[in-house]
Amino acid sequence: MPIKTVKSTLNLNQQVGVPGIDRPGDRDRDQQSVDKINKPLLDSENLESKMILSYQGDIYGDVDNDASTELEMTRTENFPVSPLNSSDVLVTSKVSKVDKPVIKSYNLIDILNEALQIGASDVHLSLGYRAFARKNKKLVMLRSQILNNQSIQSYINEINRFLGNNSSVNIFSYLVNNDHYDTAVDIFGHRIRVNIVKVSGSYSISLRLIPSKIRSLEELKLPVNLENLIKFKNGLVLVTGSTGSGKSTTLAALINKINTTETKKIITLEDPVEYIYPKSLSLVVQRNFGTDFYDWKDGIKSAMRQDPNIILIGEIRDSETLNACLNAAETGHLVFATLHTNSASATIQRLIDMFDSEQKSYAKSVIASCLRAVLTQHLYPAFDGNSMIPVIELLYVNHAIQNIIKQELFEQINNVISTSASEGMILFENYYNSLKAKNLI
Repeated sequence: MPIKTVKSTLNLNQQVGVPGIDRPGDRDRDQQSVDKINKPLLDSENLESKMILSYQGDIYGDVDNDASTELEMTRTENFPVSPLNSSDVLVTSKVSKVDKPVIKSYNLIDILNEALQIGASDVHLSLGYRAFARKNKKLVMLRSQILNNQSIQSYINEINRFLGNNSSVNIFSYLVNNDHYDTAVDIFGHRIRVNIVKVSGSYSISLRLIPSKIRSLEELKLPVNLENLIKFKNGLVLVTGSTGSGKSTTLAALINKINTTETKKIITLEDPVEYIYPKSLSLVVQRNFGTDFYDWKDGIKSAMRQDPNIILIGEIRDSETLNACLNAAETGHLVFATLHTNSASATIQRLIDMFDSEQKSYAKSVIASCLRAVLTQHLYPAFDGNSMIPVIELLYVNHAIQNIIKQELFEQINNVISTSASEGMILFENYYNSLKAKNLI
């Protein structure tokens, strides 16, 4: 019997236009959805009672419709500030369906457990609402009580506790003089990206559930030949897309391929550190913005002094960061970075536009020389409606593209991509149509 969920009347899954194509907007959610969960956040190592989760799904959140409807849920009330232990467990109750009456005093662990169980990618906690989770671009209402200010503050207290010695910042103190707080935290073996903003005297919390295992390109339903992107000896490789399009997940797959097959030194500069790379053949040094470094340009310069083969930049946000990336690429390093653009053409225009008018001649020359490839991706609902499929565009910088960059003939880029399939280039519209023909989207 399938697990049922209480669905909100909000439906943000409005279908994005398809060819003649409007590219998806920023509501595309990340493909960093939850990987297969075989244990809850509160397991036997932390509590005497267990919460039995039967969810199994793929990286984009496919749900097993034959999942057991019997869930044994462990709750604690008045979310403890001290570490959880068996004495904190007050109630163990069985529920047969997720749409049973609301459970009162739903704490942060309860909310995360339910979100993981249904294969959600995000959790949203706001004053005056029950907890929401996002699965396949849709908001789903969870079984929490309506959240009051005390609930919200208790969740932040618990995040503070899990951060522990990994952060010298108390979230409440930080938010006195800042309008938002970003971090990533490990909660009982699960990596969670945290964003907290101030709202009308209270706080709103958004949590991204990061898979504990870095998936391969094949597992992400991406072409395996994208591994060619890691074969460059130097230069700049960009992974682009709108917010939530899966850039970080794809980039992690590429970096981890290097990590597990080659002996390299890899330095990552991230805000925050999301995926944790396993110890393998490469030496991977992951640095977190705000705790390990405080300026992107200086962070890149520092990385170059540490004898790396590869540098990963979480996001190019300004001309100073771009300049530092290009400098690293020019001096023999392979640099990977992300950018919020929706096509190869828009990416190259954005790079040039980051420079002042008097610097554009230099910018076009160095970009044409250093840029190696641009991978752009968006997520579309799969044909079965239960998962998300990445739709990509891939540009390699050949002589024709170099001339286009120098002359700013951006309208010719798509034509070069479409006629260069033999070089591995992929036009977005062609890739979309091929998936459509196979009934994959």
